[in-house]
Amino acid sequence: SAGTNEHLHCTEGEITVTSGDSTTVLHAGETARYAADVPHRLTSTGAGGAKAFLVVAFDGSRPSRTK
Repeated sequence: SAGTNEHLHCTEGEITVTSGDSTTVLHAGETARYAADVPHRLTSTGAGGAKAFLVVAFDGSRPSRTK
């Protein structure tokens, strides 16, 4: 939905976050905040896998792009 953001906190390993045209690599202890209303992808890129917490922040007052 329009205005939706995700907050991903990496607790172990390494995660590559791609949102739209932006790419960020997270390591344990780091957090990424990114648009979730565009094509996005999370990929474990470390040798031993990864663990993370994901929070989705939805602004219900904004109209949806799709029905």
